[in-house]
Amino acid sequence: MKTRLNICFIVAFYHFLSLPLISQGILKGFEINFAYLIEPQDRRLFEYPHPETLINIEKSSFDFQYDFYINKNILKKKKLNIYSGIGYSVHINKFDRPFEHGYFDGTGSFEARFIRRYSIHRIKLVNTFKYNLITHSNGQERLSVIIPFNLNIALNKNIVGEFHEYKANKWRVEFNNFEIYSGLSYRIGKFEPNIAYRIFNLQKIDPVIFNSILFDFFPDFLKMKNEIYNLNKIMFGISYQF
Repeated sequence: MKTRLNICFIVAFYHFLSLPLISQGILKGFEINFAYLIEPQDRRLFEYPHPETLINIEKSSFDFQYDFYINKNILKKKKLNIYSGIGYSVHINKFDRPFEHGYFDGTGSFEARFIRRYSIHRIKLVNTFKYNLITHSNGQERLSVIIPFNLNIALNKNIVGEFHEYKANKWRVEFNNFEIYSGLSYRIGKFEPNIAYRIFNLQKIDPVIFNSILFDFFPDFLKMKNEIYNLNKIMFGISYQF
């Protein structure tokens, strides 16, 4: 059944790209983008007892992220293009670490509960600077430097914990992070695969995973709202230009 649904999706997507509206140029200048991102887990456990034990038994090593967004060329000047767009992003964490379940249900507890799967669903605002390095014989850009600026706004946090299969989610609109990438893209017809590395990250300190349970005394760290903390993060993407 799942295979049939995947085939139907591919066929429907192909016909969508073939619509007369697109061929008439109504969507000219727009791009549809998909991206897969990977980064090491944030393993800061501060003063939690025996953190090396949790880290050594951890089976997963990375966090994953999936992005979908639509953008439009808003400025084209010689070799420089600027794109602006909006989309959806989900960040998935499976590090089996203690979390603050009170964030979700407002209750306290003496036992430490651990993450099985933690997902952050976000609205994504994207601005991308693209500078063309190599041009095709028909004048179309081929190899380009890209610098995406991403502002991620959290909408929903969903968690599955190991304590009696604890499940909860919370809707709250809040700043998640602002990040800058640098990378390369290569156009093949209307498709443009790209790869980029994150060079800057300003993020909200997440109260779900950074809370008083990780400290013997209430630290200055928890008084902060945001921090600059840039783990190695790589983005693999592909776009389709209408």
